[in-house]
Amino acid sequence: MKKLVMIAVGLIMLVSVLTSTPAYADIPAKCSEEAIIGNEAIDRSVYDGWSNFVLGLTNEVFAEAGTVSEWKVYVNNPGSVGMLLLRQQVDSTYKIIGSDIETAKAGLNQFTFTPKEGGSAKVETGDILGLYIGSAKVDFDSGTDDKVGWCGGNGCITNVNTQLAAGQTISINHANRRYSANATVFPCDSVDFATIINIDSTKNLSPDEGVKVTLPAASYTVSVIGKEDGGVYDAWTKNSRVEGCDENGLKCKKGWEHKYFYQLGDAKKVKVKQTGRYETPEQALENPPADITFTLTEETEVSFFVKDPKNPANNQGGVSLQIVSE
Repeated sequence: MKKLVMIAVGLIMLVSVLTSTPAYADIPAKCSEEAIIGNEAIDRSVYDGWSNFVLGLTNEVFAEAGTVSEWKVYVNNPGSVGMLLLRQQVDSTYKIIGSDIETAKAGLNQFTFTPKEGGSAKVETGDILGLYIGSAKVDFDSGTDDKVGWCGGNGCITNVNTQLAAGQTISINHANRRYSANATVFPCDSVDFATIINIDSTKNLSPDEGVKVTLPAASYTVSVIGKEDGGVYDAWTKNSRVEGCDENGLKCKKGWEHKYFYQLGDAKKVKVKQTGRYETPEQALENPPADITFTLTEETEVSFFVKDPKNPANNQGGVSLQIVSE
């Protein structure tokens, strides 16, 4: 993985749908003295028959603020499963702080928690873990002292992108079960800034339309990343077709690239050149632009965007960037 300075695992924080100026997600920073919240992820006696519902693990409470880095879960069958970070609102109503939905294999699974846009891996004292049971069934023991709650019943989650987006609320009822899932959290007094942004090549086409992030005073490094490192995109192209490449898929006249721009406050925009155009997004990702660095002396809004004055409607893909304070 390309320079991910903090890799989060454990909350399944479902992302809100991308808009013309997408929200951004926090990525956990490195801190000291990790703690495990939850239960041992092992083969247990029972697994759920229901699908597409949410559990609040009301006994699995974060004792202090921190950042979730990873999570583990044991499932009976392959399929979709997720971890949530939940914050109590009133009685049995909880707000989703962050979510991570993954495709699990049967047995033990360990995931790096990469919060999706709109959500966070940062927890506060008193937050709890939650689980999204999609098509994969998580093992549990019944009749224990551990209390859990679930939303509305079998199939109560019909759209994960809307119902499980950060900021949404769920209401849960209680039962005694111990689920095979846990999260690793790093307590921190302060967390270095880090985030992933995703530039949509059909929408984020100018400083005003760009993906805007307000950054505190600090020095920053910006790196091109791909889907494997938590981005939405591997590369982008200005055309609906690729042409003019050499026999190795390089030096294309039309192809996949990473050229993008950024603007610090009201300063002049800065162009980050591509290393070439390529036949596939994967080839472009293997040849990204060099990292860029800049220093802000005060809190500043920074806009990231691409340019295509001719016909952005036929563009494909986009540019995913990781921004990390030094």
